[in-house]
Amino acid sequence: MNIAIIGGGNIAHALIACMKRDSYGEVYLLTSKPFKNDYIRAIGCNGKGKANIITTDPKIIIPKSNLIIFTTPAHVREEYIKKIAPYIKENTLIGAFPGIAGFNEEVEKYVNKNVNIFASQRVPYIARVKERGKLVCVDKKKELFIVAKRDSKIVKNLLEDLLDMKIFLLQNFLEVNLSNSNPLLHSARLYDIIVNAKVDRENYFYREWSLYASKLLLEMDKEFMELVKKDNLNIKSLKEHYGVKNEIELTFKIRSIQSFKNIKIPKLKLKDKFVLDTNSRYFTEDIGKSLLYIREYAKRRGIKMPTIDKVYDFLSEYILRRNINV
Repeated sequence: MNIAIIGGGNIAHALIACMKRDSYGEVYLLTSKPFKNDYIRAIGCNGKGKANIITTDPKIIIPKSNLIIFTTPAHVREEYIKKIAPYIKENTLIGAFPGIAGFNEEVEKYVNKNVNIFASQRVPYIARVKERGKLVCVDKKKELFIVAKRDSKIVKNLLEDLLDMKIFLLQNFLEVNLSNSNPLLHSARLYDIIVNAKVDRENYFYREWSLYASKLLLEMDKEFMELVKKDNLNIKSLKEHYGVKNEIELTFKIRSIQSFKNIKIPKLKLKDKFVLDTNSRYFTEDIGKSLLYIREYAKRRGIKMPTIDKVYDFLSEYILRRNINV
């Protein structure tokens, strides 16, 4: 089995370094910014691996690939699917880590062949590239929840072997597409930073997480869980996910996550002041793609989300003002 990884960021680096290779064939990488094809070493999973081919051209690797794994941000994923669609062969397994905001819908829209699709709720690793093409820091998850279009147990077994990780099966792609992870987490914190004028004086996104952000996040999650209950989906509330009872415990929990501690607020210096970087994935992927997906689906299901609407509208207006003032 030859594996094509789409995207050259944190998760792609971690997969190349940490995947088990014994039972599989070649590993390819499709990225818009190729790097020197050398061994990538992972700190955390004690792994080391190399892509056989790194390219910007899908026709070189996609026709030879039996498994295609997307690691691209959700807001650029559809363009990559369109780009590789003509070269995908029959019976290819196509998946995304993660598949939030409609990965399966995008594949079905552009790939007119008999393929199988899977998607995960979250990523298999918390990863940060330290040196592109050479070194990545990895915090490996203990488990991963996925959904597959068909042959679920076969896909589950394959991924358990490939990732050396416990895989649990979900029943519905909505349990992946509707995520209360990054779309709610990041938007609550961004709202807090802007409203409470913290852009200039704070450096860290999680280490300096505020009680205000936790309270807002739990309000958003309460609205989100109404949608989950209505459609009987298998998605944990954030209180359950983090093992907390209230905003005070949530604040302490988020601040204490070791792998998050050095992640800084995405900001730029504009003229004589700092502003949030609206080109960061926190804005483009988590708000412009994923939070919007949640809102649109909730409207179709007749679920009102006043807090989520308030946060989305406020951050969308901030993006618009930033783009005008640049």
